[in-house]
Amino acid sequence: MITNKVVSGLQFMLCICFALAVGHGAGAQTLFYSGDLNNSGFVNQISGPNEQTFDVFKITDPGGWKISSIFSNDFQQLTPADTVPTATWSIRTGMSTGVGGGGTTLFSGTNAATQTATGRLGGGFVEYTIGVNLSSLGIILGPGTYWLQVSPVDGHGRWINSTTGGANGIHAVNGKNGLSLVGGTYMARGTDLSLGIKGTVNTPEGSSLVMFALGGLPLAVGFGRKFRRKKA
Repeated sequence: MITNKVVSGLQFMLCICFALAVGHGAGAQTLFYSGDLNNSGFVNQISGPNEQTFDVFKITDPGGWKISSIFSNDFQQLTPADTVPTATWSIRTGMSTGVGGGGTTLFSGTNAATQTATGRLGGGFVEYTIGVNLSSLGIILGPGTYWLQVSPVDGHGRWINSTTGGANGIHAVNGKNGLSLVGGTYMARGTDLSLGIKGTVNTPEGSSLVMFALGGLPLAVGFGRKFRRKKA
């Protein structure tokens, strides 16, 4: 017979392990960042000159990534810069140059955007991080090669996606893989573009922790029997 004390102890063990399982990987971090600007860039906006920029990222973590937000670093040839209320974005696979090189779009949308000065200048203009929160979408990407695009929606001054040589990059590919969509054609830019992803590494360890807790049942039962014999 399992005593109430043993059950209480087991419940406590399960609660601790469940909390660890749920909390594992909590707290978004920068999973990918291609790097800081090197003082040049390419047009990246919806409306006005309608051009979008893309760069590649790779996921090697076995459980993939859970995406919470994405961003691009852009400067605008207008002082002061417009406020960007929304941005169009996409995550794709299999992109290439030429007409029809857009690959397969896995996720995309037009969402509210944040605009935060980076403290850097591009071509003498203030550079901003244009961010989009995707946490409500529950996007999980498995291991593989993907392409990211985040483009401000603005019809006034030109927004320019900063190019980068990889300075301060995080998991940056830095293979000069940047592409631009111009007039229906995907063009190689011969450099990388400053984009990034925040989120958490998705791992299967949470379920393992719960199974460990369940596996502690025989141990708890044995301890309870030993406790009763000693008390008797």
